[in-house]
Amino acid sequence: MIRIIGGKWRGTQLNTTRGHHTRPTANRTRQAVFNILEHNPSFLNPHSSGLVWPGQTIIDGFAGSGALGLECLSRGALKVYFFEQHHESALVIKRNIQRLSCNNQADIIIGDILHPPALRSYPSSSPADLVFLDPPYSQGLLWPTLQQLEHHGWLQKNYRFVLEMHQNESLPNNACYHFWRTENYGISKIVFGWRLTIET
Repeated sequence: MIRIIGGKWRGTQLNTTRGHHTRPTANRTRQAVFNILEHNPSFLNPHSSGLVWPGQTIIDGFAGSGALGLECLSRGALKVYFFEQHHESALVIKRNIQRLSCNNQADIIIGDILHPPALRSYPSSSPADLVFLDPPYSQGLLWPTLQQLEHHGWLQKNYRFVLEMHQNESLPNNACYHFWRTENYGISKIVFGWRLTIET
């Protein structure tokens, strides 16, 4: 059972899909992730006066039920883009959005996130400040996905990321990324960090 765990929709049960192509982040893990984000407001907003979510645009990649993105909206985020290639899951996200009456704050992009459309094809849209990615484990999808989202304009210059991977997966030796914090939950590893701007 997946529920919103904080904010104005706290306790609301979400629709989910069943099948091999989804692996919802456990409620306990989501709670831990959002506790870290809310106890470290400068991670998302270096100029924050203690407020975390207002004004933030979020990407929920490999979105599944949309629980991560909807959690952000519940806590006060401005906008969420949900990327999901499975039509059944996209319909579940749509039902959850309708249930919470947040249609004007949510866009569902159906298709392969490794081949995203250009952000400019979505009028009045702006790049995301934070991206959540929770792809199938051990398939090498995280870093190509970040690169493709960057290339197609979906991410701010110094965007933040929260990545879920198998605990045995390694982080890349890449000067483009700063890995701020890593936490293990069962077989999962959650990595918090941001994109660095490399001067040339």
